[in-house]
Amino acid sequence: MVLQAKEGVSDQEAIDRTPFDIRWKVAPGLEIEEKLCAKSTLQLSRSKQLLDERYLSLFEASVKECRRQGLAKTKDLEVAIDTTLIIGHGAVKDTYNLASDGIQRAVEEAVRLKGWDKDQLIEDKQQECYFGSSFKGEAHLD
Repeated sequence: MVLQAKEGVSDQEAIDRTPFDIRWKVAPGLEIEEKLCAKSTLQLSRSKQLLDERYLSLFEASVKECRRQGLAKTKDLEVAIDTTLIIGHGAVKDTYNLASDGIQRAVEEAVRLKGWDKDQLIEDKQQECYFGSSFKGEAHLD
């Protein structure tokens, strides 16, 4: 989950990267032929962290150690999650809304770097559909 947070990828992308990217095998200590885990296992682990202080403490200690070793250099980690299992409820973001999240991040970064007015930029470029509650809903996509 630390590597997932560092790379800003969804649960499914984290699972999908392990068979072909050696970095995603080294981080959790997997052998070349080993698979990471099922997406539901990753989600269950995250939900335990949210609900049980012992798991959260373990994760925070892992992040602290990664920072100490220079593996996570930023102070704050951001996470992109397509499905989060919390107390038995799953929330799914589809491809459209995940792509919209990426566009939002790009705009936020451009605004930060260039000092532009975010609202004006969105209006000028007619990009309001990316900043609603659901890109797919705003764009009237089925």
